[in-house]
Amino acid sequence: MSNTAYVSGKKSGIILETPCYLGEILDIKHEKRIIDDRLKELEYHNANEEAVKMAMKDLGTQRVSHCGWPNTYVFTKALGEMVLQQFKGDIPLVIFRPTIISSTYKEPFPGGSKVLGPSIALLLAMEKAGTKVVNVILCQAFAGTCKNIERKINLVLRLVKLYQPYLFSTSLYDDINTEKLRNMVRESKHDDVAFYFDPKIIDWEDYFLHTHIPGVVRYEFK
Repeated sequence: MSNTAYVSGKKSGIILETPCYLGEILDIKHEKRIIDDRLKELEYHNANEEAVKMAMKDLGTQRVSHCGWPNTYVFTKALGEMVLQQFKGDIPLVIFRPTIISSTYKEPFPGGSKVLGPSIALLLAMEKAGTKVVNVILCQAFAGTCKNIERKINLVLRLVKLYQPYLFSTSLYDDINTEKLRNMVRESKHDDVAFYFDPKIIDWEDYFLHTHIPGVVRYEFK
């Protein structure tokens, strides 16, 4: 299962690679009662479909924050892990929790990406002058034309706001399991360079300047 490191919620400090279990950090039955009570209240007031939709959306945002997650996206990711742990039985389960997804390093080709939000967020996280980075991307993407620039800028600004909790996260994610896997590859005497998952082999400045930014422009600003 590919998930996200931010299932940990708003916690600070070192976050270990431990499973999420139902009942430990979330009382599903209690949350279900809150939902049912709100729906009954809306029904009593003859709320229309749109009003119900907005009210439940607001309730979801409030409850997610109250329970310790920054938004409904990572909450549902955490909930998915809990459900899988609860019902997997004897089936082996492996969960990958990347902190962020960027452009491909080499395989299947350099700079490949279809995830615009994390790409923008990663650039902002690596550059204090975030506006400068956005300007560089936009200038490269829209050189020679002004068409749809305002719409594209607004999209970037919305993405920046969406990914703000991750840009300023104070969590430190433990990667002992990944390091164990890297050590196993080395000890097996196979060509571990072919796997490209050791961050120490990457020249990050070169990657951002010649792979990531060109990839964002080429594949995401179409």
